[in-house]
Amino acid sequence: MRTATGARAVVTILLLSVLSTQALANGDAGSGGDAGDSSSNATPLGPYNGTYNGNLTSGDEDWYSIQMPNGTGIAASLSFSNSASIDFDLYLYDSSNYSIDYSWYSDPVENVTSNGSSVGGTTVTLWAVSYTHLTLPTI
Repeated sequence: MRTATGARAVVTILLLSVLSTQALANGDAGSGGDAGDSSSNATPLGPYNGTYNGNLTSGDEDWYSIQMPNGTGIAASLSFSNSASIDFDLYLYDSSNYSIDYSWYSDPVENVTSNGSSVGGTTVTLWAVSYTHLTLPTI
């Protein structure tokens, strides 16, 4: 989607391999507004399979936290339509803010996972971030 103030991309985060199914709307991940801009104010998501929609502009970042049920792992995907040379990346952190997994170069789909390890009984954090890449002119 394009606006007069700049390009925006619709971003979908899919949470897979958790528990049930629910889709949310209205703002980033159904929050009614912009998702948190740091790990300390991450927007909470439920620990179930779901599709969450949101918007990221160039230079924006959204943080989401998920309280994982015991004995579970997580796989998440960030998918987008990229017509404005915006690069999106997705990171997964454990409850101590240590990186579990990240996806930098898989445009137009970024995937992260707890790699079969149980992260149940803890809170994990997803960080979705966007960057604009400059194209230099050919001389």
